[in-house]
Amino acid sequence: MKTQTRTALITLCLVIALAVTACAAQSVAPPPTPTRIPLLGSGPLPTRAAGILQEASTPIASFTPAPPSLWTGLSNWSLVSVARADTLQATATPVEEPTATATDAPTPTEPAASAPDTPTPTAQPASSLLPTPAPVEPKLVADNTTAPSLPLLLLGGQPADGAAWRGEPVVFTFDSPLDPVSANGLIVEPFVAGLAAVDGFTLTYTLEEAPQPDTRYRFALGPQVVSADGRPLVGEVTVALVSPAPFLITSTQPSDGSQEVAANTPLVVIFNQPVVPLSGIDDQADLPNPLTIEPPLSGTGAWINTSIYRFQPEKGLTGATAYTVRVVGITSLAGDSLALDPTEFRFTTAAPVVLASTPTAEMESAPDSVVTVQFSQPMDQASSEAAFSLIRLRGDGPAVAGSFVWNPAGDGVTFTPDAPLEFGERFVVVVSTDAHSLSGAAGEFGSLRQEWRSGFKVVSLPGVVTSDPKNGQGEVSPESGVTIRFTGNLSMTTVLDNVTISPPITDTDVYSYFSPYSNELYLNWAMQPRSRYTITLGAAIADIYGNRLGKDAQISFTTGDRAPLVQLNVPRFTHFSAYTDSRVSLLYRNLPSLEMALYSLPQPEALRLLSQEQWDVWRNYQLPDPAASLIWERSIPTAASVNELGQQIIALTDREGERLPTGVYLLQVALPPSPDPEAERFAQAMIVLSNDNLLLKRAGQGESLVWQTDLASGEPVAAQSVTFWEESRAVGDGLTDADGMASAALTLNREQPWLPVIAISGAAGDEHFALAATSWEDGIAAWQWGLNTNLIGDEVRSAFYTDRPIYRPGQTVYWKGIVRLVENDSYRLPPAGMPVWVTIRDDRGNVLVDREFPVNEHGTLNGELALADAAVTGYYGVEVRIPLSGDRSAYGGTNFQVAEYRAPEFEISVSSAKAAYAQGETVQIAVEARYFSGGPLSEAPVTWRLLAEPYFHAWADAPQGRYYSFEPVELDDQNSNPFGGFASGLVQEGEGVTDGEGRLLIEVPADLAQASRSQTWTFDATVQSPSNQFVSGRTSVPVHRSQLYIGVSPRDYVGVAGSELAFDLVSLTPDNQPVADAALAVVVYDYRWNSVYAQAADGSYYWETSVEKTPVYTGTLSTDGSGVGELLWTPETGGQYLVALSGQDAAGNPTSSAVFVWVSSGATGFVAWPRDNNDRLELVADKKGYAPGDTAKILVPSPFSGPVYALITQERGGILERSVRLLQGNSETLEIPIRSEQIPNIYVSVVLVKGMDATNPTPAMRVGYLLLPVDAAQKELSI
Repeated sequence: MKTQTRTALITLCLVIALAVTACAAQSVAPPPTPTRIPLLGSGPLPTRAAGILQEASTPIASFTPAPPSLWTGLSNWSLVSVARADTLQATATPVEEPTATATDAPTPTEPAASAPDTPTPTAQPASSLLPTPAPVEPKLVADNTTAPSLPLLLLGGQPADGAAWRGEPVVFTFDSPLDPVSANGLIVEPFVAGLAAVDGFTLTYTLEEAPQPDTRYRFALGPQVVSADGRPLVGEVTVALVSPAPFLITSTQPSDGSQEVAANTPLVVIFNQPVVPLSGIDDQADLPNPLTIEPPLSGTGAWINTSIYRFQPEKGLTGATAYTVRVVGITSLAGDSLALDPTEFRFTTAAPVVLASTPTAEMESAPDSVVTVQFSQPMDQASSEAAFSLIRLRGDGPAVAGSFVWNPAGDGVTFTPDAPLEFGERFVVVVSTDAHSLSGAAGEFGSLRQEWRSGFKVVSLPGVVTSDPKNGQGEVSPESGVTIRFTGNLSMTTVLDNVTISPPITDTDVYSYFSPYSNELYLNWAMQPRSRYTITLGAAIADIYGNRLGKDAQISFTTGDRAPLVQLNVPRFTHFSAYTDSRVSLLYRNLPSLEMALYSLPQPEALRLLSQEQWDVWRNYQLPDPAASLIWERSIPTAASVNELGQQIIALTDREGERLPTGVYLLQVALPPSPDPEAERFAQAMIVLSNDNLLLKRAGQGESLVWQTDLASGEPVAAQSVTFWEESRAVGDGLTDADGMASAALTLNREQPWLPVIAISGAAGDEHFALAATSWEDGIAAWQWGLNTNLIGDEVRSAFYTDRPIYRPGQTVYWKGIVRLVENDSYRLPPAGMPVWVTIRDDRGNVLVDREFPVNEHGTLNGELALADAAVTGYYGVEVRIPLSGDRSAYGGTNFQVAEYRAPEFEISVSSAKAAYAQGETVQIAVEARYFSGGPLSEAPVTWRLLAEPYFHAWADAPQGRYYSFEPVELDDQNSNPFGGFASGLVQEGEGVTDGEGRLLIEVPADLAQASRSQTWTFDATVQSPSNQFVSGRTSVPVHRSQLYIGVSPRDYVGVAGSELAFDLVSLTPDNQPVADAALAVVVYDYRWNSVYAQAADGSYYWETSVEKTPVYTGTLSTDGSGVGELLWTPETGGQYLVALSGQDAAGNPTSSAVFVWVSSGATGFVAWPRDNNDRLELVADKKGYAPGDTAKILVPSPFSGPVYALITQERGGILERSVRLLQGNSETLEIPIRSEQIPNIYVSVVLVKGMDATNPTPAMRVGYLLLPVDAAQKELSI
C-alpha cells in the first residue's frame, strides 16, 4: 500500500506541473466572464489551457481517491489536467524508493533542467495535506516559450461541503502560497465571529464563538483571494456547512402529560441523533439503558434502531398510577450531551374499567351458566369479588351466592353460582366502584372508573309463543309454509317426534326443520286449496333439561284458492328447427283466458336482449314499434277447472297458420295482475328459427371460431358470411369454408371481457340464417368440466403475496410481486424497470402507500409497510396496476389482516402414539395443555371429536408417468364411481378433564370391519381454561383396513374390441414395501347402460339411465417375489369395464382395488353409452399423462347411432388446431400427437352434431373437453 500511495502522489505532482507549464507556453488570455468553477470531480472535467475552461475528452493522468483531509465537495474526486502537444513537452525522471520518514512522504526528484524564473505553482507532497502545508517545488524540463500565469486554483478543504460542523477550524488549501490580504476575501453567512488567517498555501477560519445550532453556514471565497504573486481566484467558490441541532428527545410514548394510558403501552423514547451504533440482538446487553422510571418497573428494554429506545414492562403498567420517566446522562454518538439533562416526561395510567361480561342480553342463557367479567387491567381480587353481585332484575331476594376463579393474568374472573339459576328469570351483573386495580387502593386512582351493570335472561320453560299462520286464520295461501316459535331451549328430537298434521300427510311429503337458534319449527307440504289443517304439538315436547310442554297445543287454519299462474315451458332464449312445426307449451291456473302476442324481432333489438344488461332489458320489455313487428295477437279462453293446472300449446305460425320463415321472434304472454308496480307483466321468450346450427368458440388469444351445420343432415354448411358482434358493435367477420368453419380475430373490449359475443350468419329470412351467443352455454360451460377459462388473453400475469397473512399494529409488512409477460400462452420476463403502481389501503379505505415500483431484471418487485402502533385493524388490500399500451392496465394484488389479537394464555398439543394404525389396534391420542408462563393446565375440561374421511393410498416409487389405482369400489352402490367424491363424517365425540400434568389420553378402537376402505382419522380437541379461554388443536393419522394394498395400472385406458389389454399390478404394505406372492382374485365387470327417454308429469321429456354390472371374466393370479404382477385380458365388445382385484393380508383382513377402462368397437359396432340430461360428452384418454413424442388416443363415447360430424380443436389460451371429421361409429378414437410446445398441458375439445334420422328424430349435439397433461421434464432445471 505504501508504494501505491507514493506513486499516486508523484503522479499528482507531475500533473500539476504539466498544467502550469502548458499555461506558461502562451500569452495570457483575457479572463473569462466570472463563473462558478465546477468542483473537482462533481461535473464535466475541466481542461486548463490558456486560462480557458474546456471539456476534457482524454485525461492523461488522474489521482483518485482524494486524501480525506482535502475538501472537494465529494467523498471521491479526480484531478485531471490535459497538456497540449503544440505547447508543452515535459518528462519526469523515475523515482527510487526513498527511506521512510516520519511523514512517509515521497521526495520529488530533480528534473533534467530547471524552469524559467517566473513563479511556478507547486503540487503538494503528502505533508501538505495537513492544515499547515510545507510546499515543495518540483522542477520540469520545458521549452523556452513565455507562459502566461494561471488563475489561483483551490485544491480542497476541510470539513467537506455539506458536512456537519461543530465549530472546528475551516481550512482551504490552494495550489500556491497566498497573499495575506486573501483573508479579507472570505465571507461567512450568517456571520459568526472568528479569525481568518493565511499561512502559506492555506486559508483558515477559526471561530471565537460557537456556531448557532441547527444552522446552515455559507463560506464564500471571492476575487480578493489571490496568490502571493498576484494571481486571483476566478469566480466564486462556496462551501455550505451545517451545525447540528441540539441533542434532544423529539418524541416519547406516552407523551408528557398523557392521561388514561393503557396498561399494555410500552415506553418509547425517540432521539434526534444516533445514540448507539447499529448492532444485533445479541449486542443489546452492552448498550446503555437511558430510562429511570418511578415507581420502578421490571421489564425489557431494547434499541429498535440507533436513535429509538423501547421499554416493554414485564406485566404491563400498573393501573391508575402516576409515572415519571427520566433520561439522564445519555450522549449521542457524536459526543453531544442532551440539551435538557435530565429530560423527563410524566403520564398517568388509566383507571380500571369492565370491558365486557357474559352472558349478554342478545341470547337467553342456560340455568347452569357461569358469569365472566373481563377488566381492562389486573385487579385486586378481594376488592373486586366484594364489589361483584349477581341480582334479580325484579329486585327482591339476596344476591346469588357462588364462587370465583381468576385467570392467570388477573384481569378476568369467572363466577359460578352455587345453584342453577331460575328458568325465565332476568338477572343483572353488577360490579361497583369499590373494585380497584392490583396496585391501586379504594377511593384513589385505582378504583373502578364507573359501576358496571349488564343484564341477561335465563331461558324460559317450554312453551308456544306464536305461529304463522295464526290459529283460526282463513284464506291461507296453499303455497305458504308454517312457522311456529317456541320458548325454552328445546330438544330438536322431541319437537320433530311430537308434531302431527290433520288430515294425515306422509312423512315423505312434509319438509320439517327445527332451528335451535331462532327456536322455530318450519313445516312445508303440498297443501290443498280450500282445506282445513290442524297441527298438534304434543305434550312430550321438552327442553334439553327435561322440562316438558305439559299439554298438547293445537294450531288450525283454512287455505284459500291457489294463486293465478302463467308459465312458459321454454327457456328465455330458445332455438327451434325451421324444418319442423314448432310449438311452445304453456302452463296456467285460475285464469279465464290467456292473452298473448307474437312479434318478429329486429336484429338491433335481438342484440339488445342478448347484451350484458339483458336482465334489466327483459323486465317488462316492449318493442320500440310493436305495431310494425306484430305477427298476431290472441286471446285464448282457458278450460281448466278452478285450482287445477292447465296446459296450452301455442303453434309458432304466421297469422294464416303457415310456417314462419327463419329469423328471431318474441313471444309475450300476459301474467296475472299484481299489486306490486315493479312486478313483471309478461312471460317472454326469444325464439330463433333456423335451418342451421351455429357453434361459437370465443378465443382469449388469436382467432375466434364458428362452425355452421345443417340441422336436418348435420353436414357442414359452406360459403356463408358470418358477422361477430360484441353487444351492438360489429367486431369481426368471416366466411365458412368447406368444413363449415369461419374464424376471425375479434376487436373485443379487453377492459370488459365478460361482454357477450354474438355470431350471426346471414339475415332473417335467409335459408342459412343462424345465430349463437356466448351466453348460451347452459350445461356445456367449461367450468362444468372443472376447467378454468380466460375470457380474454392476458398480456401480463402477476402474483403478489406478503410474508405472512396476519400482523399486529406496529409490525412491518413485507410484500413481493412476480410479473411475467404472456405471449402465445407462454411466459417471458418483462423489461427491467417496467413500472408497476402499488396502492395499499387499510380496512377503512385510507391510502397508506400509493407509488410506482420498478420491476427488476428478474421480473420481481418488493416493498414494505411499517404499520403504526395505532394502525386500524381489519383487512388491508394491496392493489396493483400494471400500465399497458394506451390507457389499458392489468391488475393484481393480495390482502392481509391486521388484528390486535389477544395471545392465548396457554397452548395445547394433540399427538398420536403411532404414525399409523392397523385394523384391530387401539388408537391412542394424547392431549396436553400448558401455560405459556410455565406449568401444566390441570383439571381443565376437554371436548374432543373424531372425524373420518377416506384414506387414499399412493405409491411414490411408481414408474414415471404411470398411475396406479388403489381405490376400492362398492359394487352394490348403483352410483358407485371410483372418481367421485367422498364425504367425511363424525365418528365419535367425548369429554374429559386433564390430569395434574395437564394431560388427557383418548383411546378409540380401530375397527373398520364394516368399512369399505381405509380411513384417515382426525382428532380435534378443545381445552377450556378457568378464565373461559378456549384453545383447540388437532392431529390426523391413517387407519389401515388391511396391511395389503393392491395397485392396478392399465397400460392403456382405452382399448379396442378383440385386442388384448394389459394391466400392471403391485402388492404393497401401507408403507409401500413389497408383499411377495400375494394371491389375488380378479373380476371384470361390463357396465351396460340402459337409457330411456321418459316423460315427466309436466309433459317434458328427460333421459332416465340405469346400469347393469355383469361379470364377463373371473380368475386368480399372484404377484411375484418382488410384489409385481401382470393381468392380460381381451374384451370381446366395446363398452365401459371395471377391472376389480381383491385379496387379504396375513391376518385375513380383506382389501380390494379397481380401475375403469373403455373399449372402442371401431367404426362399425354400437356401444350403449350413458345419456345424461345435458349436452356434455365425457371424453376418455388412454393415459393419465404424456411426454413429447407420444400419441394420445382419445375415446369419443358418442350417444348417437350412425355417422356424426365432429369438430375437433386443440386449445390453450386460444384455438391452436382445428379440424372436422366424420365419425362412423359411436366409440371411435382420435389420435393427438404430443409435441414439446404443448408442455405443460393441452386441452382437446370434441363437438358432435347429429342430424335428424330414424334413431334421432330431433337435431342434437354434444360437447366434450379433456385436459391432457404433458410432462415438463424438458423445461425443468435440475440443480
